[in-house]
Amino acid sequence: MFSSIFTKTLYSLRWQILGWGVVVGLITFITISVYDSLAQSDFQQIVKSIPDSLKGFIGSTDNYTSINGFLAQQVFGLKVVMFAIAMAILFFVGISASEEDDGRLQTLVSLPVSRTKIYFQKWLAVLIAIAAVTGCLTLAIYFGLLSIGKTADFTHLIESIFSFWLITSCYGMVAYASAMLLGKKGLTTMIAGGYAIFGIIMTSLAASVESLKDVDKLSLLHYYNEPQIMQHGLNNEHTLLLLCVFVLLTLVGWIGFTRRSIGT
Repeated sequence: MFSSIFTKTLYSLRWQILGWGVVVGLITFITISVYDSLAQSDFQQIVKSIPDSLKGFIGSTDNYTSINGFLAQQVFGLKVVMFAIAMAILFFVGISASEEDDGRLQTLVSLPVSRTKIYFQKWLAVLIAIAAVTGCLTLAIYFGLLSIGKTADFTHLIESIFSFWLITSCYGMVAYASAMLLGKKGLTTMIAGGYAIFGIIMTSLAASVESLKDVDKLSLLHYYNEPQIMQHGLNNEHTLLLLCVFVLLTLVGWIGFTRRSIGT
């Protein structure tokens, strides 16, 4: 039925792609649609009553004075990206450690196909799946802006969308590299999920807790949307670092998978 591992993997993810695309798209559209209401309300007074530990999710109220600032904080900030990170981890665990756990991967490696081909075709399929969900985010932004009659900086928007895909893929690669290196579903989920939770907590708290700013640098989220891309454009150093992490994790997972014994 399928001509390659790539198409089979992508097909197996079709309903997950649809479900996550709808979730991310709806959250994004609803967030944008309330921009005018927030901008015209006494939102600054509401924010003052929020504990400092939660203000990382809200951001500076100055961001709400322009649509670019609002998108930077509320669409490309923690609220949406943490859903995408969870999605990427689940995608990559599902096509690696989960398949090894139930024996499907063992069957696959017994066929006359190289492990390198298996690894990279699955890798490419999930990256395209993440791109498809990111495409839903893009459509939601377009229709959200259309619904409120606003326009945003096109160049910064494209850069933000790329950065969103990159950070999501990097966290997904933490899961994929761990799974292909270790072959343990539970341990992989703990490593990838724990690191993602660590990053989200550190990023949300570091803005108001000075002592955590150095610790926050251990999180990949520290190098995402900082400074806000919709306001300032891509930070080339941060983007290059994330690309290097992405490539490094890809190589670690590939080397581990091609050299270790697959469990039975």
